[in-house]
Amino acid sequence: MPPRIRRRRSHRRTPRATTAYGTFATLATSVRRRTTAAYATWWSAADDCAEPRFLEACLEGLERDPQAVLVYPRIMTIDAEGQPLGEYEEGLHLPHARPSDRFFTLLQNIRLCNALYGLGRTEAFRRTRLLGSYLGSDIVFQAELSLYGKILEVPETLLLRRMHADSFTSMTLAQQREFYSPGRRQRVEMYRWRHLAEHIRSIVRAPISVTERGRLLAGLARRAVWGRDVFLREIISAARTLVARSGT
Repeated sequence: MPPRIRRRRSHRRTPRATTAYGTFATLATSVRRRTTAAYATWWSAADDCAEPRFLEACLEGLERDPQAVLVYPRIMTIDAEGQPLGEYEEGLHLPHARPSDRFFTLLQNIRLCNALYGLGRTEAFRRTRLLGSYLGSDIVFQAELSLYGKILEVPETLLLRRMHADSFTSMTLAQQREFYSPGRRQRVEMYRWRHLAEHIRSIVRAPISVTERGRLLAGLARRAVWGRDVFLREIISAARTLVARSGT
């Protein structure tokens, strides 16, 4: 592997659910401690696979476009035995010049967060707040990263994402919360409100123009208005949870 790349990978044959966040946190620590590597990757969280050209192709993409901060390949999903299930359309190719276009396209299209397993610039990672210990922080991180540069897709299927009973997408909501905050007492989860607040923090601290900052904040406000019923339901649900806890 080129010495310019820092990779954290779990070599234990354990389920994704039990190793992925630890791997994320380990690389985040390396980034914060000023690793000298120019590039970093979270591949692989647990038992995914990659074709031999994976890192080479992503590195070529980063070197070809200095404005790119993250490059990822096309994805093939596979089952527990490694049999192909089909190609997965990530939809996060973001060559747009304006940060606001990249940001809102990402929020519109993001689902499995496979782009996170691509290769990125360490310095760009370091300028973000990286991943937090709350549900969906990988979405917030990638959205914040899009404010610093382009996220590009390599038109080659080079990453094999394993889908099985132990994967994160198969977990219950309670298991997913435990995954992000292992061993902690579960807090009242207000997913939409937390993400809205985190996105605002990302926008306020990003090195972008006043015009772009205004466009981003206005766009978030519109999304909040459009989703006001969901935001209201979260407040009601949180209030009920707190009342129930106080009565025990």
